[in-house]
Amino acid sequence: MYFEGKLTIDPSELTKIERVKPEKAFKKLLYFLTSGAVSDKVEQETFAAVAILQQLNRCFRAVKINNIIRLSHDNIDFYLDTEGKTDDLKEALEQYDLELGEAMSSHFEKLELVLEHEDAHFKYLIEIAINRTHAVGAYPIEMKVSGLLNDFAGNDKAEVESKMRDIFSTQEQYDAFTKQKQAYFENWLNELQQAVKSFMKVDDVQLHVKRKILVSDQKPSKSADIHFNRDSHNHGMYYGYHNYDNFMFYTFLWSSMSHQNHIYIHDTDLIGDEGDYLGNIGDEGVDAGDSAIFDPDADMDTRTQGFDDIDADSGDHDSGGDDGGWFGGDSDYSDSSSCSSCSSCSSCSSCSSCGGD
Repeated sequence: MYFEGKLTIDPSELTKIERVKPEKAFKKLLYFLTSGAVSDKVEQETFAAVAILQQLNRCFRAVKINNIIRLSHDNIDFYLDTEGKTDDLKEALEQYDLELGEAMSSHFEKLELVLEHEDAHFKYLIEIAINRTHAVGAYPIEMKVSGLLNDFAGNDKAEVESKMRDIFSTQEQYDAFTKQKQAYFENWLNELQQAVKSFMKVDDVQLHVKRKILVSDQKPSKSADIHFNRDSHNHGMYYGYHNYDNFMFYTFLWSSMSHQNHIYIHDTDLIGDEGDYLGNIGDEGVDAGDSAIFDPDADMDTRTQGFDDIDADSGDHDSGGDDGGWFGGDSDYSDSSSCSSCSSCSSCSSCSSCGGD
């Protein structure tokens, strides 16, 4: 299991709505017959790349994020850290500013950043997509934060399973541990959200959180055995950034240990090897020991048949959508366990997950 948060940001900048040629066949016909009067509409942002990056930099500094992995401009990498450098955010932004220049700052369709951060509880991977053109009503800036549990970092199966064993000893232990860790994760995301509100000119920021469990046919005996897909950098941590294999290794063991110990799983998204959405287990839950989905000895065809028994329409489809980005066009975090109206979930009476408890 790991946690994933999504922040969507609407900056206080002027936007203009443009007509664009439709993609669907019938609307294409109407588009030509009406000389463009019948068309799709998109919003186009007017902000400059350098200005947005400067604002984001102030947000990151406020929460002590200073390590960047990737900075891409329309799928061209201006910075990519393959060595595990630290405190390189300033270096990357200066390199981007120097190579791009102010004159070209407004000429982009998408900026993408990948940053990392670590505290006592989590190794965070922070992915940011800044879209100049987007659907009407959608927010142009999206942050996806993946939180890997620090407790189980390691590269050897026996060592990592030993660290995890107590958590899976009883359902009560499991529930208490995951509830506590989710609270830590949400508190940190609330700090990030407040930094965005404080250091960026924004009209609105939305925050939502999900639990994720990896369902994989890989059976690595050590972290070096994990197969990553580097054909595209749109797979988030499943791309295999420097040293993430040691932090991710436990996620390949979580489903099998849940199966072995008959752990009751609920309110959780199931994710494939490349971060692809497989399905969602709702609040009704399942006994992982009785489900083929979590059985490490079953082949993937048998395991995926178990998805018919879960709600496949209630999760977020991160790797789907038409834009090919990290979040895709159909992301739905409406069942999130965190609210966007408060700085601390425990102080809010409107949050659907805590009820103000």
